[in-house]
Amino acid sequence: MKIKISERLYVDSRTLFRLEWKKFYPVLVLHEKYEKKAKWILRVLAFVGIASSVIAIPLWYLSLGLSIIIFGLEQFFEKIGFEYTTIIFQPPPEFTIDYSQWITNAFMIPLPENKVDKCYFGPSYRDKEYAQEFFKYLKSWNNDSDIDKDNNIVISFIIEATEEYTTYLYANPDRKNLNELFSEIKEKSKLSKYGKKQQRLVFQSIYWHTLPYRDGLLIKQFLEKVKPNGEFFFTPTVFKGENVRPEYLYDDSIFKFHYKI
Repeated sequence: MKIKISERLYVDSRTLFRLEWKKFYPVLVLHEKYEKKAKWILRVLAFVGIASSVIAIPLWYLSLGLSIIIFGLEQFFEKIGFEYTTIIFQPPPEFTIDYSQWITNAFMIPLPENKVDKCYFGPSYRDKEYAQEFFKYLKSWNNDSDIDKDNNIVISFIIEATEEYTTYLYANPDRKNLNELFSEIKEKSKLSKYGKKQQRLVFQSIYWHTLPYRDGLLIKQFLEKVKPNGEFFFTPTVFKGENVRPEYLYDDSIFKFHYKI
């Protein structure tokens, strides 16, 4: 369930509260912001339990039923698990993002009989300097390496229902250096957050562009030739006009082994 915070901001309720099953019984998991409220609920239940013991209920099964209900509620709330939130912010680029720069996508696909050469795919930008700067920023997600075996740079294609497809680019929230950073923060907080689970959140930007998806376009040939776990060169190009071969910036290529569709 999404909780509306403002006009464009929603919070997933699972980050605040949820039920988890532990073998044969449910456990309530709460964010630490509700810790004081949970403690007061336990105190109220304890008070109700004490008060009920001094009230004479003539029907024994009603007295027994009330005691069982209070005991069950106490057990449920005593087993509450608490979480604290750690948010890591993906550094923004040091240059201004210009969404008009990404004109289209460019593809270079070897002939079917060519079993050696790899396919090339990448955004086609208006300016060469911007293309180089943006791909330098993408490589920072991959420890400045031009070989991305761990899929630190995620490329995702979404096929739309309107004969279009959208290309998404974003840093993998499960990349190793982030996990190491989360673990380091957890270790530093183990005393102040004793007994609580770490809730890991990443704040970052996603970049995308929507283009036509019709028969005869190179995107379909690319998806047929390169499988999601296939190898290809993710390469920026400079747009030179319609039906004109773009300028491929080979020195800025990133060798990829994954994409999502």
